[in-house]
Amino acid sequence: YKVPDCHTFKLMEDKCGTDVVGHLYCRHACLSAANTACSNLNLDATVRMEATMAKDKFCQFVIERS
Repeated sequence: YKVPDCHTFKLMEDKCGTDVVGHLYCRHACLSAANTACSNLNLDATVRMEATMAKDKFCQFVIERS
């Protein structure tokens, strides 16, 4: 799934600056949410991040069944 406009990222950028937000600490929240969804649906799947807001101007995640 793709997140083209992230409110959390923008808030972090406004409050912490581009140096901090460039480390993309918020990715852990999105990855955890996706992993939790897979777990709750009893899916044996892996989640990975293919694009980041800081580099690609959007975040993109891929969920693949194992």
